Amino acid sequence: MAADSKPLPGSTLPGTKLKFGQEAVITVGVGPGRSLVGLTVTGVERGTAEDLEVVRASVPTVGDRPVGSLYFVKAVLENKDGRHFDSSYSGPLLRGTTESGEDAAALRLAFIEIGLLNCPMGAPPPPEFSTRGGRRDHCQIVFSSPANPVTSVGFQAESGKPDITWE
Repeated sequence: MAADSKPLPGSTLPGTKLKFGQEAVITVGVGPGRSLVGLTVTGVERGTAEDLEVVRASVPTVGDRPVGSLYFVKAVLENKDGRHFDSSYSGPLLRGTTESGEDAAALRLAFIEIGLLNCPMGAPPPPEFSTRGGRRDHCQIVFSSPANPVTSVGFQAESGKPDITWE
């Protein structure tokens, strides 16, 4: 890991396992633009058939491919050190893990906002998020089958296994 991408002091240690609702502190950015963000994964909710149709209409690459069911990984972010976040910061990539231990397919979008009321994905951060203690809701869409639901969530700073997990 390069020196300019190492976690900042105060970051939650890799390998930490948390319960839904507990906060981890992660380092976002690289070089001198690194910052600390509180990340609290609050849970996972299964979406509806209507939600899936909204995603298919908003994201042409999903199209008519069979994608199983969609799940919403819900989280809250908190600005820990007062860094100004511009509109390009959409939040961390969260990965779902299914009941059988498989990775749930994540939908990651840049600069596309999906019109789901219960999952504000892709929306730019509100102005108040750029102050110390500023908070915002975060949502990540993942896909799996109803027979193999998403039961845990991970955050990874580098490729490989998640550094921090919530169950």
